[in-house]
Amino acid sequence: MNTNAEATDSEQYRDRIRIKKAPLEIEINRDSEPTVRRYLWENIGRSEGLTVEDAVNESAEKADCSPVTSRRHIMKACSLAGPFKIEEFQNKDYILLRDGYSPSLQSRLGQLDSQIMKERIAKAEEEKRQKEQELLAKAEQLKETEEQQQKLTKSFNKKCLEVELLQKLLKTKYGLTEEQIQKELGGMTKVLVNNEDKTTSQRPHGI
Repeated sequence: MNTNAEATDSEQYRDRIRIKKAPLEIEINRDSEPTVRRYLWENIGRSEGLTVEDAVNESAEKADCSPVTSRRHIMKACSLAGPFKIEEFQNKDYILLRDGYSPSLQSRLGQLDSQIMKERIAKAEEEKRQKEQELLAKAEQLKETEEQQQKLTKSFNKKCLEVELLQKLLKTKYGLTEEQIQKELGGMTKVLVNNEDKTTSQRPHGI
């Protein structure tokens, strides 16, 4: 019974290890495959021919991956759906281009991909420029609002100062009491209060 339990635990442990390793292997495959394929296109025209063994080891070195990984990519590229094929000659397996494929064709496809990428970059730059213009317009609008607010505040402060001076004049020169002064200046005070309310309502949020 203990032996079976230990075997089960060991199998579960190996399963957990495989699950943890899987994402890393997928990432390595995704990063190395383009380099291996580029190596094939760059070396398919060798005068002495490109053997599978050379391709596996050299592309693994280029892509910084294991020969097992590079072989997997090469076999995929040499499948019936891929642009390459494997043929035996003098007891060696060589990688050749399938009919209908050529380095010049691959070059044109690469240029097309490059053009698409350039168009995407240009579109992103244009969207970025438009966004910056919108932000600048909003900043300019806020600046104008702040300048208008400052003018209204200065005007209000000036009127308040005038009222204060007038109060002192009425009190010192004409001997009016505070109650009489307030009665005389009541209308002007209401105007100032109304102006202050308007000024406050026009202030941007946060000011």
